[in-house]
Amino acid sequence: MTTLFYLFSNVFHIYATYQFSNVFLQKKKESAKSDVVLFTLYYIINSCAYLLFGNWIINLLSNFVPYCLIAIYHKNKFIYSIGSSFILCAVLIVLDTLVVAIQSVLNIHSIFFEQGFVSNIVMVAFVNIVSHSFFKKNQLNVSLPVMYYITVIIIPFVSIIIGYLTAVKLNIVSLICSVIILLINVDMFYLYDNLINLFSEKYENNIIEQQNKAYLNQLHLMQESQMKIRFLKHDMKNHIINMQSLLSAEKYDQLKDYLAETNDYIYSNNVIIDSGNETIDSVLNYKLATLENNSVEKSYHVVLPEQILISSFDLNIVICNLIDNALEALSLLGENDEKKITIDIVYKQGYIKILVGNSFDGIIHKDKRTRKNDEINHGIGLKSVQNIAEKYGGILKTDVADNWFETSVIMYEK
Repeated sequence: MTTLFYLFSNVFHIYATYQFSNVFLQKKKESAKSDVVLFTLYYIINSCAYLLFGNWIINLLSNFVPYCLIAIYHKNKFIYSIGSSFILCAVLIVLDTLVVAIQSVLNIHSIFFEQGFVSNIVMVAFVNIVSHSFFKKNQLNVSLPVMYYITVIIIPFVSIIIGYLTAVKLNIVSLICSVIILLINVDMFYLYDNLINLFSEKYENNIIEQQNKAYLNQLHLMQESQMKIRFLKHDMKNHIINMQSLLSAEKYDQLKDYLAETNDYIYSNNVIIDSGNETIDSVLNYKLATLENNSVEKSYHVVLPEQILISSFDLNIVICNLIDNALEALSLLGENDEKKITIDIVYKQGYIKILVGNSFDGIIHKDKRTRKNDEINHGIGLKSVQNIAEKYGGILKTDVADNWFETSVIMYEK
């Protein structure tokens, strides 16, 4: 029965190690099938080493060597493979020592502790916290709510208590209860991972949808502009005759008005920003169109090259979030409040600087990220902007003075 307890417990030990490899190793998407074979062999080697020898050094090597070979199989550098294997063994030793120390201090005698079930639960929880906190596994680097980490800690803790109470004697009932508890923990972490991925996909789709609308808007503007130019070319002969007659008659004021009217006709296509970068122009023209017919004081300065070595997708996330925040702040102002927005986007040698400033009602949260107290559902936009800025070796900075809020982002080309 003890052997059976160990074999079931070791399944979850290998699962925890697999999760660990997903964080620390570089893998291809198509490697999932090969991982099933590799970690099955890992399980067999590790289990046989423990059951045949029962020596802690051999047991440690049976973790180190298979994991290192798996890392090399995935074409990770040899030094990196050795290093990550050492980290794995160090984590295993620390967690086992911690569990044994707690068991000794509290004088706990339970199969659930002695057969490694507790260590494996702690290992899975540890890997999930590390992956989502430090390695930012979610696709768009959106920070997770505090409730996620509370749940990741509470559920394993409660599971350990339940396991301790149920798995007192060495029998089949204790084994079934222990396996069920481990399955609940694995299922919970799997569910959370999928929810995070779904959230990231939804966020990404929302950005892509806004980008597509912006491109469509820009296309309509271009088509409208081209159509007006075609009409103007078609009637150019008549326009020239009219202007020549006004010039000959020395009717300069009328000629001036005629030229102004022609100019207004050409440029009355709602093109707000024309920086030279079609991708950024389309986003800005789409976002800023809502401000054209209201009392907001506007100041735009956008000068960009046609090509920038920064992902257009990442740039759109940054610009859309900053402008959305500014527009929301302006919408909260009263009719008699001063409304102003400033946008300054410039490219300099090797980096791009984005500055968005706006007047607001003076109400803001202490972290300068949102005017709302609900940190879980709000302020995510600026957190995402900060993560993208850091991705390109840059920074996000927010400044507040009186009723003026200003956000600046610097991103360096890769």
